[in-house]
Amino acid sequence: MQEQWVFLAVIALLVVGVAGGGIWARRAYRRLSDRHQSLVVVHEFVQQATVTASVREQARGLLLRTRQLLRAGRLELIVFDYHDFGDRHIRIGANDAYASTAVSGVGDRLLDRVMDTGEPMLLARGTQDVEARQWLQARGARDALAVALPSSTRGCIVLLDRLDGDTFTDDDLTMVQTLASHLVMSLRGSRLVEQLTHDATHDALTGLGNRTFLSQRVETVLSGPGQVPEAAVLLLDLDKFKEVNDAFGHHVGDALLREVATRLVTTVGDLGTVSRLGGDEFAVLVVGREATDAAPTLAHNILEALGRPISLVDAVVTTQASIGIGLAGPDLSEADVLRHADTAMYAAKEGPDPVVVYGEHLERGRTERLRLLADLHIALERDEIKVLYQPQLDLRTNAIHSVEALARWEHPVLGWVSPEVFVPLAESSGLIEQLTHQVLDQALAQARRWQDDGLDLAVAVNLSPHNVNTMRLVEDVASALARAGVPADRLVLEITESSVMADPDRAVSLLQRLVDLGVTLSLDDFGTGYSSLAYLQRLPVSEVKIDKAFVMGLADPEQAHASAVLIRSILTLSANLGLEVVAEGVEDAQTLELLRSGGCDLIQGYHLSKPVPADRVAAVVERHGGREAVRVPGPRSHLSAVNEDGTLGRHLA
Repeated sequence: MQEQWVFLAVIALLVVGVAGGGIWARRAYRRLSDRHQSLVVVHEFVQQATVTASVREQARGLLLRTRQLLRAGRLELIVFDYHDFGDRHIRIGANDAYASTAVSGVGDRLLDRVMDTGEPMLLARGTQDVEARQWLQARGARDALAVALPSSTRGCIVLLDRLDGDTFTDDDLTMVQTLASHLVMSLRGSRLVEQLTHDATHDALTGLGNRTFLSQRVETVLSGPGQVPEAAVLLLDLDKFKEVNDAFGHHVGDALLREVATRLVTTVGDLGTVSRLGGDEFAVLVVGREATDAAPTLAHNILEALGRPISLVDAVVTTQASIGIGLAGPDLSEADVLRHADTAMYAAKEGPDPVVVYGEHLERGRTERLRLLADLHIALERDEIKVLYQPQLDLRTNAIHSVEALARWEHPVLGWVSPEVFVPLAESSGLIEQLTHQVLDQALAQARRWQDDGLDLAVAVNLSPHNVNTMRLVEDVASALARAGVPADRLVLEITESSVMADPDRAVSLLQRLVDLGVTLSLDDFGTGYSSLAYLQRLPVSEVKIDKAFVMGLADPEQAHASAVLIRSILTLSANLGLEVVAEGVEDAQTLELLRSGGCDLIQGYHLSKPVPADRVAAVVERHGGREAVRVPGPRSHLSAVNEDGTLGRHLA
């Protein structure tokens, strides 16, 4: 009987051992399976991170898989101020319900300790720790684990209430720590991708979309479903932005561009999308059935908004713009629509209407411009640019002692092409330097011939901003004087203020070298710049030229007073600074006498003579004082003033 009991006991022990071994084996298998699944989750997550840039999508996918893998009843992600998340508390329940809310703080001592120290928290089922039991009870959970997000990211992942009757283990803790590390690395990588993508398609100065952004949006619209897409692109270019930028500095120019961007966005509102394409060029994409009809009205609203004064740090400016409109149409690509808008914009810049809608007739104008540019290349290569000379009358001696050299182009088919057409063409195409050299060489060679004939005339040649910004300018001028055998003091170089403002210090140094060479400098179009008074004393000029628009205004009853006041200011300032004053655009005797009585030194214009060929200059000179006329250096010793009635009058010093 005793042996029987021993046998039964052994059998019972064997049964219990086998059962226990089976339970142990099942648990070991589950741990191995969980570890394998965790590796699969990590692998899938890393693969997903390489093909998507969505931060939220990656985070949600990883958190759902983690909750399911660890068979947790709930999962929470708490993250503070991390890029797109901000301060978020994300909860995922057993039914995979996903909720994201803002959180300003945790107020939880245990979780704060996890995030502050980086030490994980594992609260097993049946824990005897009083604080841990209270923490679990407050959350209706039987067990929990929490790990901090690594590195400098403040936050944590919390899993609550294991559902399979088991409890969270150290292996679970290790797996969640691994997933947390991958989550943070993925978020950083995704954020970098998002930032790079944003930077590649947006303008850093204004925050608007850039040219790439606009092209993508237009292409999306054109490739969308439906028949003919309804869309319009308004291409906008600010007028004379360079003058503002040059006169006041790039910081003011940048402020102006930001204000323009703000006004565009405000004016366009929900009607379209505003982009900055670079420099002072902006675009507006309008989409919808009414785009074609609404675009011109919107363009004029934009012009009105931009026309209001803009208060900047150092100045108050007003700006204008030229707007070209390209419309979507059948079989038109994104490039076609943008090119049409660009063609219309250039037509707006050159014509009387600041808003132009693209039409096929504009294409002919662009083609003609390209042909004209090719012909200008040929004309310069063949020295076909001619120089005419407009005499200048000295009001102190009534004699002509100088002329201005003016470029003229006689096209073999088109006839005489206006300088207002081919000079800007040369400037925009890089031909201006070659054009200036040819005019300078012709003018100096002619001055030498006049001298040989006993006619001593100074000759004035215009320089473009490009010429002034060329470092070899002094050497080129010295070489031209040497080739012609003309004294440097018989050459006057006319510059504009805007050509100096791009880099005043460098330009003033270069201009001073020209003066040291013996050349006379004249400031052309005086009164049209943005900072004439501020910079005039810095420039080594001996002469200023009053723009013809102001001079011609003296003969207009509506503009006479304003023109007289402005000219008075120029004459007074110039006399105080010891500068000669030349008034161009004098077309009648009354204007000439007004300028003479006001103290102007020199005049030129149709009243004296139109620009004439070199062989007719001598006849004009002889009609006004003969060949012995020489230049009287320096201005008169008087101040100029304006009478109470607005007329110019002389006051002796």
